[in-house]
Amino acid sequence: MRRKILSSELPVGYLAAVGRIYIEQVANDVPVLRALVELGIKAHDVLLLDRSSELLMLAGVKDEATYILRMETLLRLGNVNEGRRICREAVGTVTSPAGLAMLHKASSGTGAFDAALKATVRLLEMDQNDARRWSGVGTARQHIGDIEGAEDAYRKALSLDQDLPLARFLLSACRRYSCIENNLDELRGAIGIEAEDSLGWQQLAFSIGKELEDCGEYDGAFSWYSRAAKSVRKGIEYSPETDRHICDLLLQMYDLPGSEGAKGKINPIFILGMPRTGSSLLERILSSHSQVVSQGETNALLSSVRQYLGVPQANTFVFQRLLDEVKYIDYGSIGRRYLQYVEPQEVECAYFVEKLPQNVFFAGLILKAFPESKIIYTDRNPMDTCLSNFKQLFNPGFFPYSYDLCET
Repeated sequence: MRRKILSSELPVGYLAAVGRIYIEQVANDVPVLRALVELGIKAHDVLLLDRSSELLMLAGVKDEATYILRMETLLRLGNVNEGRRICREAVGTVTSPAGLAMLHKASSGTGAFDAALKATVRLLEMDQNDARRWSGVGTARQHIGDIEGAEDAYRKALSLDQDLPLARFLLSACRRYSCIENNLDELRGAIGIEAEDSLGWQQLAFSIGKELEDCGEYDGAFSWYSRAAKSVRKGIEYSPETDRHICDLLLQMYDLPGSEGAKGKINPIFILGMPRTGSSLLERILSSHSQVVSQGETNALLSSVRQYLGVPQANTFVFQRLLDEVKYIDYGSIGRRYLQYVEPQEVECAYFVEKLPQNVFFAGLILKAFPESKIIYTDRNPMDTCLSNFKQLFNPGFFPYSYDLCET
């Protein structure tokens, strides 16, 4: 089997499945581990990628390429505990621009904002005239609450490159502007040179809507929001029936018999609800308490379910089919894996907060997997919620319903 894995003689999917079984026997076989990492990437098998990259590092392979793979894998899994450790460890090894960019992304996603800032500073030291790197500094400063520093960095980026829609978008989102002080002239000038329906055009269009709203020009703001949302919606394949089907599956999963859930040392508080209903504000209020730590928004719960079912992260259709067929759920196994990824390890506290909005779909499972957890559901006037979602340009792939008011 070693020879077949190294030579890739068999189909990728088959080799990846075999690799997951075979991997514990080759914990110190670096060539095979490298081959299994490649198989994990080709097969979109995050489970194989996780274990093979972990074993590769335990075998002493700690070059930049391995760190990048490990960081990306932990980010996808939602393993913020290991992710933060690896990101901070990688600071001394990762030196290339691409590696530092990945370090910044993984550090921000796992909450290691100190490492994210170090990565952006390193990038900037390589080239003080790179506008995109100044924009990255702005994002890092925004993450740690330095809004003035973030604005300065975004303006520096724009002074070096006027044609940088993302920097304008992020600068516009930093704070509320007024009729006297705003960026509307610059935004209108910039959008004129962008191809309509491009991402840059969409970022600028949402920003114009946002600053017009800041100025109280609501008709104009709504017009720009509508144009921007329509542009995004054209590029999305989405049907509300998909969400209905997922809800049906997860309600079915909640009703299945299963084992007892997991009990950790620290009790989780799940903040659930639609985006823009006050969950971030509530998170900040709770985490200001000395006995509460926020772990932010992680993919750990969905990742734990997928790993329990043995589904590669990218394969949503298999995930749905298995949920249709499964007859018994080991809630304890799902809960223990989640706690391994997210339960705080570096601080003493009584509770930790997880606030990923999509976890609302897992409310039933949370009650089974974490019997001592708390759920806080944030509710807001439906009209306010729908409009606030409609005005937001989310990261690609998230909340596709939000770009059409009828679907919202």
